[in-house]
Amino acid sequence: ADGIDCAEALRVVREIARALDYAHGKGVIHRDIKPENILFREDGSAVLTDFGIARSADGDGDTQITVLGSVVGTPYYMSPEQVAGEKLDGRADLYGLGVVLFKALTGRVPYDGDSPVDIGLKHVRDAIPKLPKRYASLQPLLDRMLAKTRDERYQTGAELVAALDAWEEAHELPGAVSHSELVPPEIVARARARARNGGRLPEPPARAAGTGPSALQWLALGVGLALVLGGLLLFFLGSEPDPAGVGALGALFRGA
Repeated sequence: ADGIDCAEALRVVREIARALDYAHGKGVIHRDIKPENILFREDGSAVLTDFGIARSADGDGDTQITVLGSVVGTPYYMSPEQVAGEKLDGRADLYGLGVVLFKALTGRVPYDGDSPVDIGLKHVRDAIPKLPKRYASLQPLLDRMLAKTRDERYQTGAELVAALDAWEEAHELPGAVSHSELVPPEIVARARARARNGGRLPEPPARAAGTGPSALQWLALGVGLALVLGGLLLFFLGSEPDPAGVGALGALFRGA
């Protein structure tokens, strides 16, 4: 399956990163970041839900989690340290959010397998998969979110939000069509001219005196065309042209 629109994916990740930054600031680790735990308000804003297995950052018992996460967490979204049963901090949630971003953009998870053990080992050992070519500019950001070592990841949700903001300032969203491809250049030029002229199109430049055809020249041109068309018509009708009529027109043409 294909992923969702890139702008929408980045918006959701940014909003969840802010929610995680708040939760981590309160000492709470979610431990089960996945699409099923992201809901949306009526206005479309994303909400992180299901803190049922959340833990205090300084709580005990993290090392008692069953390895490979069949009890706590979802294997597809688990960080390497969570797979290994290590004590967790907020950076494990940011790893899970990286998996969410990858799935949002591609429609699939980065690591799949026949069993939770197989999937978990891939989180620990396998290289970070590459995004499709159209999202190549997002690869460095994703690589940092999915770094195997937590010290190499974004350290807080706020840091991730800042990285997303910086990326969007420096890049055009993949798949977006530039205005120059939608609007003909002459229309763009007229719009810019109107803006420079206070909302009005500039007046065309005045024609210099004495330039361009005169009224008499236009009249002569019209009479000449009439003569040619009249001669062609008479020729095709098989009749002879009227000498008197032609003479009268010729006199008019000479201004007689």
